[in-house]
Amino acid sequence: MRDSPYPWYQRIDKSNGAIEQGHILQDCPVFFPPDTLRIDDPAPTVNWKTLNLIVMSQSCDVQVKKDGTATLKHVMLCPLYRAAEFEKKLDLKNNP
Repeated sequence: MRDSPYPWYQRIDKSNGAIEQGHILQDCPVFFPPDTLRIDDPAPTVNWKTLNLIVMSQSCDVQVKKDGTATLKHVMLCPLYRAAEFEKKLDLKNNP
């Protein structure tokens, strides 16, 4: 457990650390390509929205090595909801 006072979190940028498991990415743009996307389309139309996400991949796999590579090609992210948003989406009040 940390001894640091509230807030117990800090913003991460290039100067103070790498992305690790459990980090929260706020207002991260997420792109949704169409089902009909073709690799040879020079100007595809893609939709996007911003989401709050949490890093699920293990920190050791995400870290960039000295040679500039990482173990993973893709990082697993999951959407992050506030409890009230989650309840609203599931409609828990009407489904006991």
